[in-house]
Amino acid sequence: MLNPFDKLTNANANQPGLALFEETKEQREQNDHKHRLSLLKTSAGVLSCIPLPLALVNWFATKPNYAPGTYLVNPIIFLAVVATLLFVLGFLLVQPGISRKRADLIAFYLLGVVLVSLTSFSILLGADGSANGALLAMFLYIPLLAGIFGLSVGGIFGLTAVAVLLILVTYCVTALFNIVPPVVVPEETPVTDLVIWMIVLAVGGFWVSVITNQARKAQANLLKRMDQLGRLTSVLKATNAFGSTLSRELAGMTADLHVTSRQQAANSQEQVAAVTEVTTSLEELNETANQIASSASAAAISANHTVDIATQVRDTSVQARSTSEEGNQAVDQAIASVERVRNRIELLGQRLLHLTEQTRKVGTIIDIIDEIADETHLLALNASIEAAGSIHTQGGEAYRSLRGDRFGVIAQEVKNLADRSRESTEEVRQAITEMQGAVAAAVLVAEEGKKETSAALSRSQIAGAVIDKLNEIINGNASQADEILNAVEEVNIRCDEISIATGQQRSANQQILYTMRTVAQVSQESAGAVSVLSDTVSLVNRHVDQLNATLEKSNASMLVAAN
Repeated sequence: MLNPFDKLTNANANQPGLALFEETKEQREQNDHKHRLSLLKTSAGVLSCIPLPLALVNWFATKPNYAPGTYLVNPIIFLAVVATLLFVLGFLLVQPGISRKRADLIAFYLLGVVLVSLTSFSILLGADGSANGALLAMFLYIPLLAGIFGLSVGGIFGLTAVAVLLILVTYCVTALFNIVPPVVVPEETPVTDLVIWMIVLAVGGFWVSVITNQARKAQANLLKRMDQLGRLTSVLKATNAFGSTLSRELAGMTADLHVTSRQQAANSQEQVAAVTEVTTSLEELNETANQIASSASAAAISANHTVDIATQVRDTSVQARSTSEEGNQAVDQAIASVERVRNRIELLGQRLLHLTEQTRKVGTIIDIIDEIADETHLLALNASIEAAGSIHTQGGEAYRSLRGDRFGVIAQEVKNLADRSRESTEEVRQAITEMQGAVAAAVLVAEEGKKETSAALSRSQIAGAVIDKLNEIINGNASQADEILNAVEEVNIRCDEISIATGQQRSANQQILYTMRTVAQVSQESAGAVSVLSDTVSLVNRHVDQLNATLEKSNASMLVAAN
């Protein structure tokens, strides 16, 4: 709820003050910008009406060097049409909402069109003295136009420098290329008078512009002062209304304060009794808070002990999990090793079986060799018999005896070879028989090793499954230990919060007790202060009356000064 002073402040918040007497810098800039846009719009419109009529007058006043029927290709008229279109474009570009930067660009654009147009006309008219004198006189308008358009000093000097540069370029172009003018300058044209009149017009236009600006500024100042006087009158009226309203509000406040003081005196004793009762309740609440704090401290101690136990369980679980992981890795390695041994034993058994098959084939070959040795021995025996039974005759005795001896020697050697082959075959057969026995024994050993490795592999897999189950149990225990630890930490945090809250509550209760005692004391003293407050309000009323009288005198003095 607002007090009377706040009501007065809000009621007079929208009244004009001293800040309304002066025009701000932003407002001045906005007004100047609007005036400049209007001037640019007018200048672009006027310039768009100048080039084409001047070109037509120049055309009809001269004697063309072109044959009949070539009027439409006259370069002066063509350039005049182009310049007119460019000025019309500048006229269309000037809009009420454009920025200052864009207005500067449009001003430079218009003056640039003027410079290009004048330079083009100078080249077309020829480089004689009359044309250049007229061109120089026309360029005197450029600084004047730049000042009217509101350009800065740097921009005016820049445009003047561009004008001088274009004049020099015109001289150089006409001198180097010996340009022949397409049209003849009008006969008996008073160029000197034209230059003088243009200079007079430029100076006159400049002074007219200066005088017009001064008159416009004086009128604006007068209007601003009149507006300020009206605002000052409104402020004086608002001040008088504020003084009257303040007096009425203060009178109402005085009456309200008298009523309030009487009520406060009546309620002082009730407040003292209520404060005493609240003090007793707060003392009991402090005792309860102390008991809660003690219980919270005991719970915090138990929680810390539980945290230690849970931490040990978690650490033990972590170590057991690490050990089980190492055992699982060892079992995996053992399973892999047993698997490799079993594979090699199977490969060994296959190779032993293959070796048995090969020894069987070798035995078959030995039997064949034995049969061949028996047959060879039989053939040697037959040969010996044949050699011993040779017939001796008288005519061929010597020859036949020699042949029989040789045949007997060969038969004996073949018999010896057959005997050795039979002996070797028998030795080989015995060796093969022994090797077959050894291979059979090795096959049996391999089969037994395969069975043992299969059993070891099964036991290793069972051990790995047991270790995995144990690892799951250990992980579950670790997770449960973490959950217990988190829960105990949460309990510890809550106990700390309870301790802090009870401490804050004790402090708040002490503060409330102190405040209630202070309230009781203030309530007892407020009754004695009512009379002092009434005297103070009366004094305020007298000062308000004096303020109203002073405001009336000040208003009268200001009205006399304004008139």
